[in-house]
Amino acid sequence: MQVPGCAAGVCDIKFNDRASRAEIPARPRFSGLSRAFPINPGYSRFVRISVSNNTRVAANRARAKAVEVDAAFQKAKLGLPSELTTASKVAISQLETAARLYLYDQERAHRGSTPDENDQMDASEMLTYLGSDYEAWAGMIHKLAEELADNYKLPIKPGDKNWLEFIDLLHRAEVEHQHRRLDRARHLRSFKTHDKFFEEVYDGAARPNIQVLTANTLGDVINRFESDPHRKHLTESAGKKYIIPLAALREVVGDEIPISAITRAQCAETIDIIARLPSNYTKYREFKGKTLRDISLISEESGRKLLARGTVEVYAHHLSAFFNFALQKGLCETNPATRLTPKGVNSEGGRVPFLPDELQRMINGLPEWCDWERNGRFWVPMIALYSGMRIGEIIWLTQEDLQIDSGHHVFVLTRTTDRSLKTPGSARKIPIHSTLIYLGILSLMT
Repeated sequence: MQVPGCAAGVCDIKFNDRASRAEIPARPRFSGLSRAFPINPGYSRFVRISVSNNTRVAANRARAKAVEVDAAFQKAKLGLPSELTTASKVAISQLETAARLYLYDQERAHRGSTPDENDQMDASEMLTYLGSDYEAWAGMIHKLAEELADNYKLPIKPGDKNWLEFIDLLHRAEVEHQHRRLDRARHLRSFKTHDKFFEEVYDGAARPNIQVLTANTLGDVINRFESDPHRKHLTESAGKKYIIPLAALREVVGDEIPISAITRAQCAETIDIIARLPSNYTKYREFKGKTLRDISLISEESGRKLLARGTVEVYAHHLSAFFNFALQKGLCETNPATRLTPKGVNSEGGRVPFLPDELQRMINGLPEWCDWERNGRFWVPMIALYSGMRIGEIIWLTQEDLQIDSGHHVFVLTRTTDRSLKTPGSARKIPIHSTLIYLGILSLMT
């Protein structure tokens, strides 16, 4: 068997059967960027890199990935599509099953065969070959991957997002097969797995079955998201924060698109539409019945005040949370909306910290503002200043929330029938600052 990509200075080794030979190419010298290699004659491109259990391979992939991401940013500045937005048509789980199936078929092919004197040498030479640099064995495994993708009807080809993950899995499968060949040649009768990933693959096991993926459309996933029982704890206000980003996403891509085909560019376009919406647009009669895209265009032309930057960031966060839901449910493999930076957002509504002089004036004016009494008007800003609690948490404090815990005075925040908390982590105990104790807050304890 001829290994694709052979060069001068080759050495012969024996492959799976003694009738065929494979020639190992001498390690090529790469100029320029690593991992920019020809997939087909005359065709070279960068491909998306996946994690490898080989540190040397992973390091090479990381360098190439850095170059690819940099190129993607440059293209994004020019408004050009990037390979990073190419949707994967095959799941990682399918590729993993394909690698297990390949090993299973290899093991079945050797069922009942009696190792002879050459098998041990063949297997040892193959393990040396497969344990060498990536450039040495890549051609053989790439050719094998193309053949298996065709045989197993996998929608993947050289250059696709998960192609190198497939290469890594098949390399591991071939290494495992050669280890088992070597064990048989040494007359080691007991079954042994060298790579735990393949511990359930052996001659007597059931044949791995590659599952056919069914397309989960955006509309289907939204319906499942809205009916998910784990969202029942959300307050009405929190639930509404998903309405606008999901409505805008539907306008950009439609309901029938598979969720795994939604790109980061489309998510960025969704946030851009939201960023151009005017404040309180639902209150204007002129916007009634119009799409969010139309409203954003009208607002941009009329020069209306836009949504505050913080509001847009909240919507971007909730769009990302929706894709995280889909990711956790196995409905997609990546989150294209993570860490989106809204562009063109009105920054006038952005929050800025108080200056020291402003805080001093506020504190100096408290006695008069609260009619010279230590009432709610006095304690709310003081607790905010010395606790870091949210305003919504402070105004719902009761006397029962001031408690002693392990000898320390604390505010105790818990979810009750009258009080909801923003997140599960919001339930906590907060030490009461010594300044608040000096001002007499403990007099409110029951």
